[in-house]
Order: sequence, then structure tokens, then C-alpha cells
Amino acid sequence: MKCGTAEELAKVREFYIELLGLKVIREWAEGMMIDTRNGLLEIFTNADGTHCLGAIRYMALLTDDGRIPCIF
Repeated sequence: MKCGTAEELAKVREFYIELLGLKVIREWAEGMMIDTRNGLLEIFTNADGTHCLGAIRYMALLTDDGRIPCIF
């Protein structure tokens, strides 16, 4: 997911962290990673102002045996 403004990032934080109670497990200058309890959601804060519908960079899913595969 990409955020292009501080307002968009604040809405993401409000929804996923404050409302849903998820936790940020990693932050860096251009983004953060949120633990969804059975996967990861990566938020990038360096969007160029354009949003592409259906564009997913990658998705991580927790499997029954504990490994996290990445789907590209």
C-alpha cells in the first residue's frame, strides 16, 4: 500500500493500529510493516501521488507450518 501524504498515512495508522489494534513491527524512512497476526502489511510513504488500482507489490501469508511465503 502506498501513501502519498501525511494525511493518508495518518488514516492508515488510525485504521490498522488504533481501530483494528494491529502492531507496527518495523519502521524505516519510507515505510512501515504491520503485523496482521497471520500476515504482513507493508505501507510505503513515498507514493508519487498516483494510485494504481490492483497494484500489489507482494503479499506475505502465514502457513500452517509457520513459514512465510512471498507471492510476487
